[in-house]
Amino acid sequence: DGATAKSKYVILTGKIETQKQAVVDTEKAVAATRLLLQGKESEKAASESTRGKLLAGKTEAAREKQVEELRVQVEAVGKLLDLEESCAQHRKTIGQNQKKLGGLKPKLIAYQATAKELVVKKKAASTKLTLAQDHLQKAQLVASLEDHRFELTPGESCPLCGATDHPFADKNQKAFSLTVLKGEVGKARVALDDAESKLEKSQEAVTVLKADQVSLAGTIKDSETELKKTEKRAKALAQEHRITAANSEALTGEKTEKTALIRQLQDELTRIKKANGLVADHETARLGAESATKLAQEKRTTERSILQQLQEQLKDQNETVAGL
Repeated sequence: DGATAKSKYVILTGKIETQKQAVVDTEKAVAATRLLLQGKESEKAASESTRGKLLAGKTEAAREKQVEELRVQVEAVGKLLDLEESCAQHRKTIGQNQKKLGGLKPKLIAYQATAKELVVKKKAASTKLTLAQDHLQKAQLVASLEDHRFELTPGESCPLCGATDHPFADKNQKAFSLTVLKGEVGKARVALDDAESKLEKSQEAVTVLKADQVSLAGTIKDSETELKKTEKRAKALAQEHRITAANSEALTGEKTEKTALIRQLQDELTRIKKANGLVADHETARLGAESATKLAQEKRTTERSILQQLQEQLKDQNETVAGL
């Protein structure tokens, strides 16, 4: 009937107004999500631009490769510095030992000369002792024949030794003092013992110096062998890594330079990784905004469709009311 139709009309009109507001709200939502999407796209573009500037001229992978190569070179330079220090130590040791060896020669010559002199002195002391002992023995023999010597006649043979010359037959001949002769023998023996002792010490010194010469010569030879081996290793290492620095100062400078370059590249890689993170974050945010925009657009389409349906229903209801 007419009352029912009018009631339906009123209800549909209310639904349409409500739906129109829903459409307006979805339009606003679409606009807001589009604006958000534009902002996220701008942020992503900015982060990509920053990353692009960082990657200009050299990729991240190229930088990482260069860092690794530089680390290998720095390690090689460090090893070369150690080898150079070892070579310097060998050279220092060789120089010190050569100086010691050179100092031994004049000492050895002096001790050898002293030993030669002492051999002569020993021989002289030995001869002197022999003479003194001989004099003492003869004096002792003469003393034992004191009475007999005064009975000897010049020109006649001695019944003991057969000599015809009797120098001690004269009663006025001064007798030898056995005490004095024994003293002379003692002095001669002390002189001989002293010469032998000094000669022994001198010969021992010569032996020690010669042994020191042999030892130092062997040490120098060993050091020179080690020096050659170390120099060979250093040369091979330098050729392997194409290092041209020729001394410790140059090697230290090269190590410092390459270490600084490694730090620079690592700083660049850190900034690139940070830029990559920002790009990824901004892409995630952009995708979220894009998804929200699509959802808002789908909801707007749905709300518009519902409004259209309600408007068509209202049109049908108007025709129904008009026919009553």
